[in-house]
Amino acid sequence: MKSFLFLTAYFEEANSVLKFFNSQRLLDKKISEAVINQKRVLHLEMGMGCQNVQYSLKKLLGTETQFERIYIVGFCGGLSPNLKIGQIITAQNVVLLKNKVQREFFLRPEEGRDKIQKVLTVDRIIKTPDEKKRLFLDYHVDAVDMETGFVLEFFEVHHVSAPITFIKSVIDTSDQEIPQNLRGSFVEEKNLLAELKNNMKISKERLEKEFLEPFFDSLCEEK
Repeated sequence: MKSFLFLTAYFEEANSVLKFFNSQRLLDKKISEAVINQKRVLHLEMGMGCQNVQYSLKKLLGTETQFERIYIVGFCGGLSPNLKIGQIITAQNVVLLKNKVQREFFLRPEEGRDKIQKVLTVDRIIKTPDEKKRLFLDYHVDAVDMETGFVLEFFEVHHVSAPITFIKSVIDTSDQEIPQNLRGSFVEEKNLLAELKNNMKISKERLEKEFLEPFFDSLCEEK
């Protein structure tokens, strides 16, 4: 039986998906399975960045190789000034920037969502408005994450051919600074971190309400 696969980076994103799993069981520490209306749904919490993505996907392919559709869901950073906190976006392409080499992959956009042309994947957190602006202008990309391009690169090498959809909620805008130390003790760092946590709450709620809940409802209603 082919499965729907949901890929997330870390626990806040994972929790949003797993709350819609009924009677889930663990296939591995980070791989969960549910059967909903005779449809098999898998979830993998990959971690952030290239090494975590590759390690996690290798473990996944040890248990499963055939998928009906793959969804990369969670949070992303906004590079375009047009993107707002909590906005749910889907993308047509991903630009992977790895070891100063640029590659581009095609995605399957989700119909009925705010569609951007390109999302950028890099192996680090983009923290300052100046760097966001530079990436936006240099690579003509609207959003940034640390997973999607690495996922497509890995699946290309391992001949996984299912359609892959990027659908994420914007957690920081192009003019917002990310704290340099996510556990910082300085007042300014604490203020930035509090702002980011509030953005995450907004993004998480909208992702669940506007995409995940309707997706799983439709799965339950299919005959």
